[in-house]
Amino acid sequence: LNWQATDGLNLRAGASWLDTEFDDPGLDGNELPNAPELQYNLIARYDWSMDNGMGLSLQADMKYTDEMYKEATNNPLAQTDDYTLVNGRIALLGADDTWELALWGKNLTDEDYREHVFVVDFFAITGDLYNTPRTYGVTYTYNF
Repeated sequence: LNWQATDGLNLRAGASWLDTEFDDPGLDGNELPNAPELQYNLIARYDWSMDNGMGLSLQADMKYTDEMYKEATNNPLAQTDDYTLVNGRIALLGADDTWELALWGKNLTDEDYREHVFVVDFFAITGDLYNTPRTYGVTYTYNF
């Protein structure tokens, strides 16, 4: 969904629902790996022009991802929890649209979740790779 709420304010939302299942001997009935049942996202962006011809843009977005298995056997050790990511951005745009200076933050709530899981089933242990923690940055873009 995309809604131009007012002049300069744009709101967007998206959602997905999956019901996955293997149809294969040995995995029959298992969920597909990396296939969360529910995901949704929201984005709010406000753009406006200043008197000097430059522009300013503010944006906030979030994404929810449901729990999921990270491998086909649906081993409970390889199931990840649900998580929500929140990001933000503010940008100053040059009067001639050739440059942009942006300050941004990703994973603002410092959410931890497992991106990859390696299961050693014999010992009932996992090797986990986690997401990137909260990060901030500045980006300068020049278009020529």
